[in-house]
Amino acid sequence: MKKKRKILIIGSSALIILLITAAVIWFSGFGTMIRLNNYINHESYVSDFDKYYQDFQTIANIALEHQDELLKSQFHSLGIGYDKGIGLFNMNNLKYIKLSKGEQQSLVRVYTAFKDAGGNLELIRVDKNRVSFEIDNDNFAVVNSLDGKKPTFVALPSEKNNYYYIQKLYKNWYSIKGRTK
Repeated sequence: MKKKRKILIIGSSALIILLITAAVIWFSGFGTMIRLNNYINHESYVSDFDKYYQDFQTIANIALEHQDELLKSQFHSLGIGYDKGIGLFNMNNLKYIKLSKGEQQSLVRVYTAFKDAGGNLELIRVDKNRVSFEIDNDNFAVVNSLDGKKPTFVALPSEKNNYYYIQKLYKNWYSIKGRTK
């Protein structure tokens, strides 16, 4: 009887420890990353995009001013930096791009649009026919299609047709969500 009681206590303790560990992982950044990956709020972008369109367009135009330089390099991306106030920097040479106050405000509003929808804007990628605003897990983007065609990949051309959700937001703008990696 004492042996069964001892086994029951040890088993119950192990189960409690396992549940606590799972809860800690879930509520830590790892769990948050998994939830954002699966539940980013597309409807928020759709309903609010008109409000942010001009800000997205302003930042896309800045990215396009640097398109030739970015396409010749390893990373076709601009990062979001905070060293000198919010700004954009070339991810190849880490040089900041000078932004006016109005452009900085547009960048803040674009960043806020992602936060409000449950994402975290990490970079702005420039490719031949598109500018994409991507979250930190390469699984969701707001894309400005320069040729007007529906995008076929989320982050990298090598992942073509690896998405399950795409929606037109405005003129040549789309939201695209990738398959869970």
